[in-house]
Amino acid sequence: MKKINLLRLLSAGALSIALSNASALPIIDPSVPTYDWILFPSPGPGGKPIVWCFRSSNGAQVIASLWQGEESAFHPAELVSATSQINAVLRRVSAANRDKTRELSFIRIGGRHFLVWARKGKPAGAPLLRSTDSFSKIAKIFNIPMRGNNRAQETKRGFLELGGIMYCFEYPIPDCSVSWLHDGSDMLWEVSNPTDSHPAELNDATKTITGILKRAAATNRDPERHLCFISYNDRLFLAWSKHLDKRPAGGVDARSPKKAVYKSLRLRPD
Repeated sequence: MKKINLLRLLSAGALSIALSNASALPIIDPSVPTYDWILFPSPGPGGKPIVWCFRSSNGAQVIASLWQGEESAFHPAELVSATSQINAVLRRVSAANRDKTRELSFIRIGGRHFLVWARKGKPAGAPLLRSTDSFSKIAKIFNIPMRGNNRAQETKRGFLELGGIMYCFEYPIPDCSVSWLHDGSDMLWEVSNPTDSHPAELNDATKTITGILKRAAATNRDPERHLCFISYNDRLFLAWSKHLDKRPAGGVDARSPKKAVYKSLRLRPD
């Protein structure tokens, strides 16, 4: 066989394997939106940078309100309570907002979430930042300290509920990724100095929420499970999960029909 044909066969085989792995989950329910973010300068001289959120398959933004769920093995009483406390903090911050053009949001940066004020839409032109930019570039502009941020680079993960247990498995598509608390790091980013997108009141709220999360994490008695944020249908959901390298067969995941996910996660629709 000629060398060029062999290379083509090997390339085709590698592509087939990659596509097979990427299609391990069914096509996402079209009624479940996902959003991305960019940082864009305000028009005019001296304009301050603004975070904008827009519909995209790269699910890197959700509104700042956690899903309330019924008690379950992966969302027991301590996480139900933590969710209520966190939502109370977020409601207080939102209630103090005087700029009705913006909305409190979580954006995903390097595998964790970051609380910001954001507007809806996607201005034309070149943004200052995209969610796909390097962590070092994003951290510099948002004043996120680089020092001591262990494993800041994101490992994309999907979630799966199977037999009453929540699993997190490595998966290349970010709209079903999970922020997995696996190395003792905080689940939310804090800043060294406030910015317009993340002013002092948001950093204070972040510290309060981090305290709530740490108290919830301290109740864990199972070394094989970890506290995580699951992103689904424009919100985060607090859960205990177990880590897997590969997705097992069966169960309900982000690409299952929406009704099945709501039932499996025991979410309480508004």
